[in-house]
Amino acid sequence: MTDDVQRLIGILETEILLYEDLLDLKDREKEAVLDFSTRDLEALTEAQSELAGRAADLETERRGLVAGMVPERMTGEPTLKDVFDWVDSEEKEALEDLGATLSRVCEEVARKQNRNARIIGTSAGYLRDLVDRLIEKVQPDTVAYNLDGTKAVGRETLPSLVDRTL
Repeated sequence: MTDDVQRLIGILETEILLYEDLLDLKDREKEAVLDFSTRDLEALTEAQSELAGRAADLETERRGLVAGMVPERMTGEPTLKDVFDWVDSEEKEALEDLGATLSRVCEEVARKQNRNARIIGTSAGYLRDLVDRLIEKVQPDTVAYNLDGTKAVGRETLPSLVDRTL
């Protein structure tokens, strides 16, 4: 194996490990959202950001390495598949396997990210409804007027009670 191929394999293996760690964080993020644990969410967001930064650095290194492994006459940015034509069959098989694994792990990260985003959206909707109901119960007889003279209702009558951007 050439040094470039060994380096590329090492980068792919490291990227896979990073994204697998991110998968674990996504599962923990789901639990933190369901538990309404803002402290855990903040810590998880920071950890995810750090992993994403490391993964981005590795991707940049991988893309540069791949670009140097294919002939210059190629148009556009070369991909990992473009390298397959320039390596021996053993190297090709290893790169194909790692590329497929990386792709699967990234798809799983995206699936879990979308799941968590839906959970957060649903939770925010529940919180909005809860705040609206609480406000209605706390001050059912409050009368306030908007700037245009129309009668204000619901959250608008208690602007200092809660953040209305929930």
